[in-house]
Amino acid sequence: MLTCSTQFRHTGSSRACAEIARLCSRPPYNKESGFTFRVTDRYRVGHVRRTRGAPTQRTHAAVPNLIPDWLPFMRPAGRLIWFSLFLVVGLLIVVTLIRKPVAKRPFPMWVGIVAYPVIFFATWVLAAIISPIATIIVWLGIFALIGLTLFLCATRKPGVREYTWAEVFIGAVGVFALMTLAYGNIPHEWITFSDSYLLWSTDKLVFHNQALFSIGSFTVYFPPFNMNYQALRDVIAVGLYGAFITLNVVLFLKWQTRNAVPAQTEAAAEKPKRFSRFGRPVKAGA
Repeated sequence: MLTCSTQFRHTGSSRACAEIARLCSRPPYNKESGFTFRVTDRYRVGHVRRTRGAPTQRTHAAVPNLIPDWLPFMRPAGRLIWFSLFLVVGLLIVVTLIRKPVAKRPFPMWVGIVAYPVIFFATWVLAAIISPIATIIVWLGIFALIGLTLFLCATRKPGVREYTWAEVFIGAVGVFALMTLAYGNIPHEWITFSDSYLLWSTDKLVFHNQALFSIGSFTVYFPPFNMNYQALRDVIAVGLYGAFITLNVVLFLKWQTRNAVPAQTEAAAEKPKRFSRFGRPVKAGA
């Protein structure tokens, strides 16, 4: 079996088949050669397969595209949206762990752990059975897993305790993943999206300098420089780095002081806790 693939944008199946045949250096489809072309929708991958004997049949992608097409830029910005969603979920978990537990968990921890594979396989089976709304079912499963994680974090046991080595390693991997998303993936995907889809290049100007007034041979321009869309792209990327590093420092400080007990004032410390029926303070143990 010979398989080759390429990623492309197409407007019709004939154009797509010709592009695949050119890249793979193979003739176009015919019954004798045994070539078949599988062409999916936009931003998908087309495959060329050659089999011995009878030609293969056209197949379709089994996994739906979870990014909706409500707006024209959503699917081209799919990786940027996914990485942003991962970062938001990770930050929600960190903030939940910084805050004190809100309630007592109504079930033991092992029930919550078993619920993860149950939700995963239930989502998988329902999406396969009810295929017309498979995307909605998958998103409901994703939000159920996120909600379960936040619930387990918010209902953990109160008090200060020593963490195990496994918990420390998991926390370190989680922090590394969040920093990779914040400082690597999201700025990179933003630059890629602005270059490939928005087409923000140096030949497109956001604004240009114009002559404000002239005094003899001296001319005052405002603004004093030109700004193109590629510079605006870089300014937004720098702003992302600035926002992430500020949030990083704030969360580090909050995490280090999450178990700190507020110091009592001298007046509150000296104030007696019990009084007699005559209004006089009663010593402890009396």
